[in-house]
Order: sequence, then C-alpha cells, then structure tokens
Amino acid sequence: MPGKRAPVDQRREEILTSAFRVAARKGLEGLTVRGVAAEASLSSGLVFFHFETKEALLLAMLDELIEWMLSGREETSATPVRFVSLLKEESKFEGRESEWLELFIEFFVFGARHPEMRKRMRQAMKQYREIFLSPANQLLQTHAQSLPNTTPESLSALATSLVIGNALQTLLDHQWMVAAKPLSALIDTWEIGNG
Repeated sequence: MPGKRAPVDQRREEILTSAFRVAARKGLEGLTVRGVAAEASLSSGLVFFHFETKEALLLAMLDELIEWMLSGREETSATPVRFVSLLKEESKFEGRESEWLELFIEFFVFGARHPEMRKRMRQAMKQYREIFLSPANQLLQTHAQSLPNTTPESLSALATSLVIGNALQTLLDHQWMVAAKPLSALIDTWEIGNG
C-alpha cells in the first residue's frame, strides 16, 4: 500500500506520529514496524527506508519525548522562578501530556537494558535537574539556616524525583492522585512554611 510522495522530513514526521499513536494504544512492547506502517497507510519498506530498524524508530521516538520534556524550560530557567512554583508547575499532567508521560516512563524501563536509551535518558535527566538548580539556589540563599547541609544539586535531584514519582503514581492511579493531590498538599504546605 504505497503512499503518495512527500518530502523526507514530512514523511519521517508522519511515521513518528503514527508510531506514537500505535505506542499510545499498545505500549512500546506492542509497537511493530508493520503496525506503524498500517497506521500511516505506508508500506513497511518505506518505514524501514526512513528508520533502518525498529530500534532506530524507538530512539527517534525517545528523542522526540526528551525534546517535549525539556521544551520551553530554557526560558523558565533564564528568569527567576521560585522553587516551589516551578515544582508545582512541573507536577501538572493533563491531556496529551499523560500519553507522552506514560511512554516516557516505558522508556525508563526499556532504558535499563538498552545502553543507548540509558545514555540518552541520563543526559535528559541531567538537563531536567538543571532546570531546578537556579530556583533551588535562590531557595537555599533565603533559607540556609533551616536547610543545613543541603546543596542546590541535592534539592534539584529531590524535586526531579518528586515530579517523576508523582507522574508514575498519576499514571497508575489517576483518580486517587487527582482526588488526594498528595504532592499538591505537600507543595502548598512547603510554600506556606517557606513564604
């Protein structure tokens, strides 16, 4: 079932979009080149032309997820932002973000056994932790006495862990997390205590 001719970049985008749709329905384990080709109304050969292997397709998907995760964050880190406000903002997951977040968590699992994925995920997490560094430093300058022996790096790692843990729990039990808002309550308490 050959598709109509399209520019290379456009065709790659179409294939990636189809891969994300298939993965959203079936997970990364259920993703096949044949399934992606059917979703895009293309031949499997054309998918292989743009992505030589299923692994290459998965890595392209991971790169896109990493770009999504970090997009727009550069502007945030360039302007003074309160640590707690940033933590609160990063802990919101709605709409398409939930699908992408679920796939991102799946890539965490895949990455444990795949050296190239692990390398890319480590780099992405390092960049994500850096988003919290400046606000963490500001918080520590203001509250140095109440947070002894705490570094901006350790506070940044804690914030990242809270966001990812919250994301994982939201995916596993969305209704409870929405009703209980455990991280929200913690953040509000922290915000009140640290004014």
